[in-house]
Amino acid sequence: MGKSSLLKSFSVAAMTAAAFLSPAAEAEDTLFVWAGDAAHNAPDFFAVVDFDQASPTYGKVLSISPLPESLPSAIPLSNGAIGNEPHHVGVSADGKTLAGGGLLSILRGQNQNFFWDITNPRAPKLLKANTLPATASIADEYVPKSGGGFFTTFMGGPAGAAPGRVVEYDANYNVARQWPLVPPLDGFNPHGIAIDEAHNLLLTSDFVCPLHTLN
Repeated sequence: MGKSSLLKSFSVAAMTAAAFLSPAAEAEDTLFVWAGDAAHNAPDFFAVVDFDQASPTYGKVLSISPLPESLPSAIPLSNGAIGNEPHHVGVSADGKTLAGGGLLSILRGQNQNFFWDITNPRAPKLLKANTLPATASIADEYVPKSGGGFFTTFMGGPAGAAPGRVVEYDANYNVARQWPLVPPLDGFNPHGIAIDEAHNLLLTSDFVCPLHTLN
């Protein structure tokens, strides 16, 4: 597995986080970390880490781009930048957009998807935050589409229970469609995802009803 495909999730004492190494050949010296304050007092953020082993600042955080505190929340006296529980991340096919999901945003009535412009990988800028359709919640994995945008798995429905959805985002990172149009009646909680666009195939793996893990 090359550096351009390095993707991992991890937890540390002070934060929850997911990391993604920039896929652009000229920017493989940059590591993005999608993280949040475990105490939910400070905004969730993307950190930019120097991943150039020849650099004197190798392994150090170069900058932090927090979510704006203007984002809405259903929690009184709070905001939608806090407590999203950063989870998986994904990068667009052209390497210019980074997506991050909030695993527990639903519990606070907040946006669940956040898209960042990483054209300049050392200075990410928030493009938009998306509130999902009423049929999907609990963002999990992102897989890019060749023409721009993503397929994203959401493990739960509007209240975290089955059925979930696969939500398709267009090149402008707006919701284009939701799949399947008619979900199975015996539970559907999509987790992992892979696509084969050449053969018009999409594969998801089922996990567990998220509502059961939240209570």
